[in-house]
Amino acid sequence: MSTPMFGRDALLAAAGTVLSELAAGRPEHFVLNGVPGVGKTALLRKATEQAVAKGCQVLRAQAHPLEQDYAFGVVRQLFQPALAVLTDAGRDGILSGVVAPANAVVWPGGGPGVEPGDTGFAVLHALTALAGRLAELAPLVLVVDDLQWGDGASLHWLCQFLRGTDGTRAVLMTARTTGLHGTQDDLVEELVARLCPVGVGGLALADVVAFAAAVFGTEPEDVFVEACHRATGGNPFLLRALMSALAEAGVCPDREAIGAVTEFSSQRVSTWVLTRIRRADPRGAAVAEAVVILGEDAELPEVAALAGIGVEEAGQAARALSGMGLMYSWTALRFVHSIVRDAVDGEIRQGRRRAAHAQAARILEGGDHEPEQVSAHLLACDPIGEPWAADVLRAAARTALNRGVSQVSARYLRRALEECPAGATRFEVLGELGCAELGVDVRAASAHLTEAFEGLAVLPEDEQPEAAFVAQVVTDLTEANGVWSPTGGVPDRAARDLAERAPELAVAMDGFGIAAGMNFPGFPHAERLERLRKMAVGYPDPERFAATMTAQYLSALGESREEAVKQALRANEMSDDRSAMALLAYLHGCIVFNRAEEFELASRYVETLVNTAPLAGKPLFAEYGHGLGGVLAFHTGRLADAVDEMRAAIAIRDSVSRGAVSPSSWEGTLIRAELARGEIVAAEAILASVGAMEQWQPFYYAPVLLAGRGLVRAHLGDLEGALADHRESGRRQAEFEVINPADNPWRSRAALLCHRLDRQGEAEELVREELALARTWGAPGAIGVTLSALGRVTSDIEPLAESLALLENTPSRLPYAASAFHLGLMHHRASHRSDARAFLEIAHRVATECGADRLAEQSAQALTRVAGRRPNAPKFGAEALTAQERRIAERAALGAGNRQIAEELFLTLRTVEHHLTAVYRKLGVEGRAGLAGLGDGDSSAGP
Repeated sequence: MSTPMFGRDALLAAAGTVLSELAAGRPEHFVLNGVPGVGKTALLRKATEQAVAKGCQVLRAQAHPLEQDYAFGVVRQLFQPALAVLTDAGRDGILSGVVAPANAVVWPGGGPGVEPGDTGFAVLHALTALAGRLAELAPLVLVVDDLQWGDGASLHWLCQFLRGTDGTRAVLMTARTTGLHGTQDDLVEELVARLCPVGVGGLALADVVAFAAAVFGTEPEDVFVEACHRATGGNPFLLRALMSALAEAGVCPDREAIGAVTEFSSQRVSTWVLTRIRRADPRGAAVAEAVVILGEDAELPEVAALAGIGVEEAGQAARALSGMGLMYSWTALRFVHSIVRDAVDGEIRQGRRRAAHAQAARILEGGDHEPEQVSAHLLACDPIGEPWAADVLRAAARTALNRGVSQVSARYLRRALEECPAGATRFEVLGELGCAELGVDVRAASAHLTEAFEGLAVLPEDEQPEAAFVAQVVTDLTEANGVWSPTGGVPDRAARDLAERAPELAVAMDGFGIAAGMNFPGFPHAERLERLRKMAVGYPDPERFAATMTAQYLSALGESREEAVKQALRANEMSDDRSAMALLAYLHGCIVFNRAEEFELASRYVETLVNTAPLAGKPLFAEYGHGLGGVLAFHTGRLADAVDEMRAAIAIRDSVSRGAVSPSSWEGTLIRAELARGEIVAAEAILASVGAMEQWQPFYYAPVLLAGRGLVRAHLGDLEGALADHRESGRRQAEFEVINPADNPWRSRAALLCHRLDRQGEAEELVREELALARTWGAPGAIGVTLSALGRVTSDIEPLAESLALLENTPSRLPYAASAFHLGLMHHRASHRSDARAFLEIAHRVATECGADRLAEQSAQALTRVAGRRPNAPKFGAEALTAQERRIAERAALGAGNRQIAEELFLTLRTVEHHLTAVYRKLGVEGRAGLAGLGDGDSSAGP
């Protein structure tokens, strides 16, 4: 029986306020929390009606317990109907560009999906961009009911949606049933923590009066209403169940009915539901159980097959259940409420349940159903020992992996192995499982890929599914998105095995293996690089890639600077800028150029990484583009730029890792930049955010992070702790064969600390050792930094003067300012007042230009002591734009909208707006019209 909604005016008014705020660009996402039957779904439905009336686009989805392993099941429910109403041209347009990776998720047959081994970030970013594009057409309302049953991939995206749509006219409205737990509780809690909670409780007494009057058609007595309220807690579903049963029995809502009311309780509702099901039709229980097993919207023929009755008989039973208000529809069947479903579900014994799911799988496998639908039942039953079962599970796994959902893919494949496939098929499944597990569990992936490779290697040639199957899997995985992982020696062994049959593939595998080896102390770089160069002869892109890898190794050793730069330039010759091999070559080339102080070349590679990686769907390379751009900015004295770029790199990294703490060198350089800017509290906060050193994973640039901690400790006065950090930083660098002081001049820093601790001999030994290494490499900035330290340690004016002369005409502005400052102080101590003032003025001017507020203030104070007056701060113009601000401004000047800029640069819409506001302020213009000309130049060279 249908009854109006009572007692929800305040909640509906609150939903109306949310929609009004959405139209104004201030979305407030919320979740309705309440027990089963309290009316959350009805409230969402009413809120949806309000949204439609206000001209919003509404995308709806309802999660279901059986679909918790569907890859993006909720997301597909949300987007597919909205895309289906578009023309082919309109749909192609909205699914283009950075949205393209979402094709495989939201549109059947719409695209190739992600590359093997993709972390899923590209898909998540694409889906967020898709939501943003739809929100440009009209305010967007996403409605998700029964959130507790959401699938992991969709929940991950909803978290990303909340982070990535800041400033977008899009709002998430959800409902969660408290007390019920799915398989993704942690993700549900993470999502709910970001939403505004709205509690939905039982109806008040006055509302129950109106409720009863609607059901019975007459005014109820107060004592009857009070008894009903006590028995149900005001729960609308329980009230309806109780009052409908009494009304059907001819009971009047008065004092005499209190006895019948007292017998009813929420604990007895299951009995009441089951009794009504049996009363509806003799076959009603079998039909209801089949709907529970098959899931919501089960088709009548399949329900009949599982119930073991004819279609006509099943239809009669369904009509009877529908007539009693327990089920919707006569063809696609759905319970009217989860309480009804749960009551039936609670009666099914475990053994019967597993057998029923096995039978459901057989029934669905014979029809036109997606592999995921069939696999959901196979996951819920024991192995059935039929060949088709493993095939279906593998197909579902491929679909999940194609959408970037490694966890679900791995689960399907583990279950496929339980079906005991034989011969080559078993090794294929193991290889596919290893492919999926590299995004989930590297150790398990290593074991499975090794077993697959060894199994295939001993099979007769005609029984192998295809040449080098596992080798190709490993190659795809190690290059996709730059996710390099050890795989039990499979790449090396496969490369040797493939040297004759597939030589170019073997070269690629060997090259990616070396890239992975960078993150492992003691890796035999020299030996492997020599082998790679020999293997790559005759293959243009692999030859260029081998050249850049060799250049990076030479620069790490601090040897052959000219040769390293020459080899790093070969990345420019790669045939496809978007390939992982090309992006990896740009990445390593940029490292070389930064060390060699070829900053203009480094800037070009940075911009290639930043601009190309998002279009290629490879966020790791975008992260490295921003991070290496931050290193470049720090070395060239653009501290605001360095901070901006490092924070952009960290934001992309944390999005890929989905919030997991995974500190990298970016924090180390960010600490240096913040300390130089005088932002001591910010530097301490960054250090606190990365956790204890013992929790850091050993990786190539960990020494830079350790050096950052040493700098903070030194500032806080812990000189011994700081010295220990810098020595440990050097020790760890040596493990990775990084000798060049250009990245991390730890000896200079340690020498200055030893000097302060009165360990003069140790200080001079350290700084002279570093000077010899810096001169061998030959980069003027590295030499200048070390000469400055030598002058301070020895109190000798000559090294400081040499440092200043060497740095004067280089882009290394911050070291130049520091040398000028210390040279000015030394002249002041020698009573050379004129020289002291001249050098301190240089230090103050250059430090201020760099944004090095700490050094600028120290220089100003020293000048006040020397000259008797404080210098004026210089003024800036367009030069104050950071690299990220310039990228945004250039795109805006060329006509790109904020949404397009956000999509291309992996930014939120609000971040773009904030940057543009800063650009307008720095340039002194009022809007986009004032940016004319910014986009006319060659942006590839950077700011």
